[in-house]
Amino acid sequence: MAKRRYSPIKEYAKFPRPKLLFKFIRFFLIKGYKRPKIEYEVELDNSRPIVFIGNHCQIHGPLMGHFGFLEDARIWCTNEVLYWKSCPEYAFDMFLGGYQKPKNKQWLYRILSYLMTPLLLLAFRGADVIPVYRDARLVTTYNKSAETINDGKNIIIYPECPEPLNDFINKFNPGFVDIARFMKLKAKKEIVFVPIYLAPELKTIKVGKPIEYDYSRNVKEQREELLEKLQNEVTRLGESLPEHKVVYFINR
Repeated sequence: MAKRRYSPIKEYAKFPRPKLLFKFIRFFLIKGYKRPKIEYEVELDNSRPIVFIGNHCQIHGPLMGHFGFLEDARIWCTNEVLYWKSCPEYAFDMFLGGYQKPKNKQWLYRILSYLMTPLLLLAFRGADVIPVYRDARLVTTYNKSAETINDGKNIIIYPECPEPLNDFINKFNPGFVDIARFMKLKAKKEIVFVPIYLAPELKTIKVGKPIEYDYSRNVKEQREELLEKLQNEVTRLGESLPEHKVVYFINR
């Protein structure tokens, strides 16, 4: 029986998905976007699944994460960019900043958002991302994460929300921390969180020291503690780099 192929939008891909066009686009993206340098504070132990936690940097996060960790990781990605119905609105708002444009010009950005949609679907589906849902379908996000770990791959999460935290990052949404307990239950494996900081201007990804999840602790207390630790560590990594222009999750 043929091995099941991972799919971000289905239980699994029954047939080999055409990736030739995606690889063609990726080839030119790599040519125009220099592969980031990765600086490790310590050597990572890859005997356990790793969940990298870092700053989003607008489109740079997905690009730098994809090119930097592609061989062994999948990225958590908002589900809106995976479907024809939701992608145009998401592209209009988040990628093009359509609602911030003059009202008499927004029609142009609406058209652009629809023109972008086929390429966005091709790119994000082809990259084998993990879809992130914010409703009852959240279990799909965790199931796809468990599938990723069982496939021998790590996970990258950019958990920032719109609210600023400091000069380097925005506050993190707390829900991602619970992935640790779900992975132990679903994949029978204990993960480790590793903070990363992305500096597009320096073409650098700084990788910090692993942070353990204490499964014996109260869920809420552990969530709050780890959230603060990871926010502090990602900030520290940013501060440790030479002076650079910070790219925020969204423009401040």
